[in-house]
Amino acid sequence: GRLWPCAQADDGFTDMPEAPGTAIEEHVTPTPTVGFLCYSAAVDQPMRGNPLLTGTLWHLTTQMEQVTFSLYVNGFRFASDASPDREVCHSLTPFSLVRNCNFPAESNHRDLDNYKMFKLSFLARNQFFYFGVAIGGGSVGEAERARSNWVVSISDAMRIVTLSLFPPFHISCQPVVHVPSTRTRLVAGYLIHNDDQTTLSVLYCELHGHRKACAEMVVYEN
Repeated sequence: GRLWPCAQADDGFTDMPEAPGTAIEEHVTPTPTVGFLCYSAAVDQPMRGNPLLTGTLWHLTTQMEQVTFSLYVNGFRFASDASPDREVCHSLTPFSLVRNCNFPAESNHRDLDNYKMFKLSFLARNQFFYFGVAIGGGSVGEAERARSNWVVSISDAMRIVTLSLFPPFHISCQPVVHVPSTRTRLVAGYLIHNDDQTTLSVLYCELHGHRKACAEMVVYEN
């Protein structure tokens, strides 16, 4: 199948400046294939286009480290302001998640009260990044709005990456004429399957109504 250029990481969350869908439209236009579509989900793929959003964040490892963070249409990169040569670059995938997070008062990171934190998760790799917006001399409300801007912008980029993998289709709830096996289906359409840490597949799936306490899900190769 065709490969999806996505982005390398050590360890490791509005308004979008513009609608970035066109930045990847040319690359992801599907072509006729035999079998199902396969894409690369490797994290060391290059960033595409110009940054959508760039700013200062604080990265949590064993301590808080100030970094310059840039969000791209298909991933992000950041580097410590103290060591700009140690850059981390990472692609986004459909199995990424970004959300606000709080640390319990009894945690080892008591100084985190001075930050509004968010968490970037890469579920297939069990990999996590924690970033924070410093409250500093500003108000708590300003820091929360800045965090919300980052979280929503990253979430929008994840959505764009996910949608770019699907071929043109409509979810169907009707059986296919002259195909008896589709008479009991409830819904049919494409789903993305995480094959392993570096590969994704786009499969056409069909969910059927339950019978004898079981429901059948059919996955097509083409």
